[in-house]
Amino acid sequence: LDTVEEWVSNCKQHPAGWAALLMIHGIPEVTGRLRSTVDSLALYAALFMTLSFAAIFQPLEELTHCPDEEFLSACNIRKRIYFYSLITGVEAHLFCILISLIFGQALNTAARDSDIYRMFSPKGNAFGATEKCKYAFVFGMGTNVISTACVLHVFLGAEIVIFTVVSMSLGFLYLGISVAQPLLGSAGIVEYWKHPDQQETDPYDLDIAKQAFKTLAAQVS
Repeated sequence: LDTVEEWVSNCKQHPAGWAALLMIHGIPEVTGRLRSTVDSLALYAALFMTLSFAAIFQPLEELTHCPDEEFLSACNIRKRIYFYSLITGVEAHLFCILISLIFGQALNTAARDSDIYRMFSPKGNAFGATEKCKYAFVFGMGTNVISTACVLHVFLGAEIVIFTVVSMSLGFLYLGISVAQPLLGSAGIVEYWKHPDQQETDPYDLDIAKQAFKTLAAQVS
């Protein structure tokens, strides 16, 4: 542990709070949370991939059959958007699954507690890997929505595309304001505990956790 003690001791200067979380909750708890997150993302990504493959191999005839052979016709443009969106979604979800596998492999082969701490330092950037996994999954879902809008456009035209864009934009805005912001703003280590507005009433004090870490490092060294 002495190999990461300097980085852990400067945890108050870290932009994120992973060193603090590892000290407070312990390695099994923190890594278990993140492993559960990336495993869930990979599972749902595999489900979306299955649906995307079905949509690629069995598309609607009305979507793929274009009587007008002109390359820039509305039908041909819509068909290309449909297939490009689907294959991009497959790639994004595959990327999500691979990150989950790599993250799990890194955790499984970490021999010591110090190696886990190093994984979450800038050298390993473990949390960055989980964020990439999340972003890949969300991006893949977005491209699947685009391909779905192409199918709806066949039957209802541009009005359904406009409705989809507006309704989803409002939905995401609502989730961000009424769900994500209150949850993270009341419990997140960065959004709440480290926020400057909370330092007078709930200071970001890690002295006990750091002392426990130094005691443990001295015992095992």
